[in-house]
Amino acid sequence: MSPLVAQGEAELALGRAEPALAAFEAARLESPEHPRVLLGLVRAHQLAGDLEAAQRFLDTEELADRGRDPEIARLRRDVGFALGSARLAGGDPAGALAAWEALTPPHPAGLAVARAEALMRRGAAAEGRGEIQAALADYAAAFASDPEREDAVAAGAALLLSEGRADEAIALLREGLRRQPHGERLQALMLEALGLEPRPEADRPRD
Repeated sequence: MSPLVAQGEAELALGRAEPALAAFEAARLESPEHPRVLLGLVRAHQLAGDLEAAQRFLDTEELADRGRDPEIARLRRDVGFALGSARLAGGDPAGALAAWEALTPPHPAGLAVARAEALMRRGAAAEGRGEIQAALADYAAAFASDPEREDAVAAGAALLLSEGRADEAIALLREGLRRQPHGERLQALMLEALGLEPRPEADRPRD
């Protein structure tokens, strides 16, 4: 193997992304398909913060064929999760979900919560475009990913009610209240779905 690879790996160990990239790019000119070179490029781009480039090298056929390698598997999880998070922060929930769909267990900590957030944002965008079923599917998936997301049930139920689908809203709210029995927003929506209104505070019995 070229001494350039050893040089790149030494630069990575020192946390120096640019010299590492230069070394591995030079090594790639000599051995364009060598897994060790490609792996070095993944790590160097990851260190530089260019996650899109790191993912492109991970997706090369040479590394894809070595998916059982523990280091490559770990890099796939780390880069994929970080890439999805960056896309979500950049306002691309669909891109975030696409990055995360390729991840295999064990999943990174925080993936379920992040995925629920991305689904909520994609669902809200779909609702804004009038794509009702797509929005409902995303809200349901968000709640399945993170059962703490009471707002996912509330968004789905409110959308169903706005479409005149009260029976479906009631069924959804029952499931939500089973998991979140003290959810005030869910309770209010259930009353609305049932055609009831909460009693004013002054009319409630006092202890």
